[in-house]
Amino acid sequence: MKKIADLPYFEKWFIYGLIIGISIGLIDLSLYYLNVYVIEKMIMEDIIGIQIPHPDKFIYFNYFLSLKRLIFVPIIVGISALISVLVSIAMKTKEVGSDIAIKAFHNGNKIKPIEIPASIISSSITIGLGGSAGREGPASHAGAGIGQLIINFFGGNPEDRRLATAVGMGAAIGVIFKTPLAGAFLAGELLYKRDIEPNVIYPGLIASSVGYVLFSSVTGFSPIFGTYTLPFSPERLPLYIILGLICGGIAVLYPSLLFGIKKFMDSKYKNQIEKALIGGVIAGIIALVFPEVMGEGYGWLWEISNYNMAPSLFPFILTIFLLPFAKILATSFTIGSGAKGGIFAPGIVIGGFTGLAVGFAFHFMFPSIVSSPMPFMIVGMLSTLGVAVNAPFSVIIMVVEMTGGLQLLPAEMIGLASAYLVARNSKGLFVEQPFNRSESPAHSLEFSIPLLTKIKVSDVKISKIYLKPTDNVKKAMNMMNSLNLFSLPIVDDLNNLVGIVMLSNIIKAKEDEWVAKYATPAPNYIRLNSSIYEALESMKNSRYAIVMENGKFQGILLLDDIANTYREYMEKLKINNR
Repeated sequence: MKKIADLPYFEKWFIYGLIIGISIGLIDLSLYYLNVYVIEKMIMEDIIGIQIPHPDKFIYFNYFLSLKRLIFVPIIVGISALISVLVSIAMKTKEVGSDIAIKAFHNGNKIKPIEIPASIISSSITIGLGGSAGREGPASHAGAGIGQLIINFFGGNPEDRRLATAVGMGAAIGVIFKTPLAGAFLAGELLYKRDIEPNVIYPGLIASSVGYVLFSSVTGFSPIFGTYTLPFSPERLPLYIILGLICGGIAVLYPSLLFGIKKFMDSKYKNQIEKALIGGVIAGIIALVFPEVMGEGYGWLWEISNYNMAPSLFPFILTIFLLPFAKILATSFTIGSGAKGGIFAPGIVIGGFTGLAVGFAFHFMFPSIVSSPMPFMIVGMLSTLGVAVNAPFSVIIMVVEMTGGLQLLPAEMIGLASAYLVARNSKGLFVEQPFNRSESPAHSLEFSIPLLTKIKVSDVKISKIYLKPTDNVKKAMNMMNSLNLFSLPIVDDLNNLVGIVMLSNIIKAKEDEWVAKYATPAPNYIRLNSSIYEALESMKNSRYAIVMENGKFQGILLLDDIANTYREYMEKLKINNR
């Protein structure tokens, strides 16, 4: 019985995809329940008394009435950052997030099994206790690790492990967001700034769909933001273009501040405990003023878009315009403290806050055209995140799945395109993304080494296929039919090349005639030290090349044998490169 690793691509990855999908569903469920129900509800809500809104759970939140509890938020977030850092140190997991998976794909790095629970536990502490971060970071990290474990268990090769890293990463993000189709394409698109990895799409579709069904069977199948049902309004299209330009600026600002503050914290505080406490407290102070930045923030997006925003220190419209910057700073100091969590999900919320601010402004200016800020929130989410993570196609699908409607698709597309006018040169949130496949170490052999010029004719199987001058036409036609060739070389007993005989010249000839009668000069030939690139060049419209050495016939080089040798060399070089 064949091992899974020995099966053809589609059969192999159908099985691997199923196994990875089931594992991803279970991993994301553990992350979800640990974060939301154990840490957030049992500690943050039941013990401390602070609730963090979710899109499916309305809460009445009055800032001034809640101030007595909110005053402890800086201490809570500071302690959560410290615990998160201590857990990561104890479990030997220095960093958590999608960048780890991206780096592992390109460089062939192995994700240690301990990193799977470490990423989940450390990030759940950060998010559940009010730190500004996302669940997709630990989900993608753990998903990539699970993918590698499965391939190792079944004896897969390094190339399989590399693909499973990307599949696990994308599927885990798709499942945690309840966006399975987006997860499949994220597996390929999130790996590059301006490219896609096509080989991971097929297994990604399987893993994402299976994981989604398992995860949503427990948590519910409703989209995260419900179902958007408002009709599309063409007259708002110019307003979406303006929103896209603003979101492009935010997509540049977010990673700039995030990495700038992280770099500052790393250089200023060498002691990890001191850095965790100070960074966490600063993030907590921001949350004290703007409680909307706590946790992932999806619930606040939903509340504000439905005019349920809590009274705060500032007037309503000022608060709305300050929220995107507050979320950027809170995320920057949370991650800069060393606390673990994702930076992808905060990008969605930052874009959503930006869309709400612009949407409310347009609502006050053009109330007859803009009746609700909600569509601007959705377009803002997409326009900001799509540019920030360099995955526009996947994020379009993700936002459609998160909001359950296609009505806004034209607005989302034009908004994203406008954002790229501003942020097209932005480095983005993921530093490990190469520009395209030609810059990836995983594809260095294909793009940096002209392999066709490195392999010699002598390295390929040379077939002794030829006709003698006295062979008859019938034999020649039978050989051509069996080999699927349209000509054959004619060689005498001293290995001298007489010429070639072409099928078109003997098709009407008598069967017992000698082939020498129909010989024509050979158009060209190659030598043993020629490259297979030269061999392919010499073939023109033929499926073989004649090999000569010192004026003597050596055999012919078939196209199929060249292809087989090329594949063998590619596999050897990839294994050696690992």
